[in-house]
Formats: sequence, structure tokens, C-alpha cells
Amino acid sequence: MSILNINEYMRKISSSGGMKFEEYKFIAELVTKLAPCNMLVFSMGRDSKLWNFINKGRTVFLEDNKEWINKIKEPDMEWYEVEFKVPRNEWHNRTIRRDPELVVDLPVSITDASWDIILVDGPLGGYDGTETGNGPGRAQSIFTAYHLSNPSTHIFIHDCKREIERGCGGILFDERSLHNIEDLNYFKPQVNVS
Repeated sequence: MSILNINEYMRKISSSGGMKFEEYKFIAELVTKLAPCNMLVFSMGRDSKLWNFINKGRTVFLEDNKEWINKIKEPDMEWYEVEFKVPRNEWHNRTIRRDPELVVDLPVSITDASWDIILVDGPLGGYDGTETGNGPGRAQSIFTAYHLSNPSTHIFIHDCKREIERGCGGILFDERSLHNIEDLNYFKPQVNVS
């Protein structure tokens, strides 16, 4: 991938079930502006190559699906397999700001890092192909993003039209200014960063 074909690549992956082009473009512009930076991505997908390429800093991917890991991983990617234990239908029963079971078990190299950008686009969100759809939701990803962020972290939550993404994001990042792009919520830093 080269700088010249980033827009083309974003259009290609947006037409194959990824985010919308406008969402990719908004995130990519910020990553490019802050690069090199520390970027944490909850998910591995067709867009992983994009984030890894444009950042030039540390880009870390957290994924629970072995199939996606095997399909996407490359030698120059830092990724970790994680486990999400809270089913989608249980998020209402949790005290979102204080539930220790919502913390995703992560290596110290992740928990001790200072993240400039955190993008939550995984896990799949509970739509596991069953009729009940009780796979893991994104409450744990959003909760963990909240605890790994600092006042200067840029937070993105994709699929924000879904109840968990909208609800958890709204509860945890309620003190931040919100900007919405299609199905992507961008919670701006609380401090002035250039």
C-alpha cells in the first residue's frame, strides 16, 4: 500500500462490509495528523493493514476470533488474542463504571502504555450467528478503553447505532465532547492536544 492509494483502499474495504468510507477517512486523517502515535484497536479486520501503515508508531490489535487473527496477521503487526466473557444480553445487569468483570485481561505492555487513539470495533458485538445472538458484546471493549484512556486520548466507537455501543459509550465518556460520523462516535480529548 502506498500513500497514493490509501483512499482507494478505504473505498475497497468499505464496500466489503467494513466501515463507511467517511468513517475511515475521518479516523485516517486524525491518525495521519498524530503519527507516529500509540493506537489501540479492538478488532482485526480488512482495515488493520490501513491503521498499521498510516500510523508509523505503535499500533496494537486486540482480537478474540482466531479465524480473523490467522487471516489478517502479518509479521510487522503487534496483536494479542483476547477473551471477552460478558454476553451481549448481560450488559444491562452491570454497573458499567465499576464492574471488575468487565476488564479485559491484557498484558502489562498494553495496560501501562499511554494511548493516543483507541478504536473500538470489536468484538463482533454479540451477533454470533445464533438465534439468540448472545456472543460477547462490546461492553468489555468500551469499559477497557475507558480505563486505558487518559484525558488526551481520542476515542472512537464504531456501530454506535447499536444499543450497547451507544449506551456504554454514552455512560463512560459522558464528560467528553461527542462528534458523530455516520455510525461512528468520536469522543474528543478532554484536554487541548495538537
